[in-house]
Amino acid sequence: MTMDPVLATVAEAAILTGRSKSRIYRLIETSQLDTYDGTRGLEVRMLQLRRVLDAMVRGRPKGTSKHG
Repeated sequence: MTMDPVLATVAEAAILTGRSKSRIYRLIETSQLDTYDGTRGLEVRMLQLRRVLDAMVRGRPKGTSKHG
């Protein structure tokens, strides 16, 4: 599997980040993550994905806690 260091498919992004594909798709559906129609299918920018994931606390975006 050859990977572009900038772009990754949803499956590759899930493997590289240790998150599920459904989590990556959820970020896409909520417009937190941009996608590109690449030659290998739907692709995401790894730098943007890292920034989004780094801003999350235990799987939730900062400031969106269920407990106050």
